[in-house]
Amino acid sequence: MFHVKQFGAGPSRSQQETSAAAANASRDTMATAATYPDWLTLGAAYGLAITPDQAARLHDLAFWLAERASPLGLTNYRTSEAIVSHFLSPTFPLFALAEASLTGPLLDLGAGSGALGFAVAILCPDLAVTLADRRRRAATFMSLTRARLHLINMDVRQVSAEALAKDAPESFRVVCFRALAPAEVALSMAAPLLGPGGWVAAWHQADDDGFLNPPGGWTRVATAPTVLPGLAVSRLQIVSRETISGS
Repeated sequence: MFHVKQFGAGPSRSQQETSAAAANASRDTMATAATYPDWLTLGAAYGLAITPDQAARLHDLAFWLAERASPLGLTNYRTSEAIVSHFLSPTFPLFALAEASLTGPLLDLGAGSGALGFAVAILCPDLAVTLADRRRRAATFMSLTRARLHLINMDVRQVSAEALAKDAPESFRVVCFRALAPAEVALSMAAPLLGPGGWVAAWHQADDDGFLNPPGGWTRVATAPTVLPGLAVSRLQIVSRETISGS
């Protein structure tokens, strides 16, 4: 579906440079190479015209999450390649499920490291994105990441789904989550947050029957595979609030 290319840090240092100077070099200028998708080609496959600046931000986000999120227990992946393949690239099918352009406001619920929401905010600079997690360390990390990437189209909330539903009921056009909870629980948490005509984007194991055949009150509109084997994302919508627990 997409091509890969090698990202290097530019020309090698001359032999006259001291080892001390090399030791003080930043990550961005050291001679390293890693394999990443061609973001522009991957985006085009889902109808996105990705700019070089957006590609650079995705690249920076991958490095940042690999270096900083793992020590905080917000991800198990410690390399930027793993972050790209497990988190950033699997975000792209969301845009195919949107049918037309993605409209918001959009919520990343139980955001953790914020990888999903940050990728969406980078790719859709005019979209209002909220990242919510009840853990202080997650919210603090996401706030630092937002500042690092200069993302003015997003908000970070340290809040539970239940508290957010009381504070901002039916406020979101799209509620996204991944590994939040079993289908029935996760969908009941999302339901009070969805405005009229809103929908859920749930990343899940491809054979998870809870999302493929959702509980009463919900219908699955479509399911798309991701570039990560075994992982899919489904679009689900409410058909009857009366039969949804917690809404």
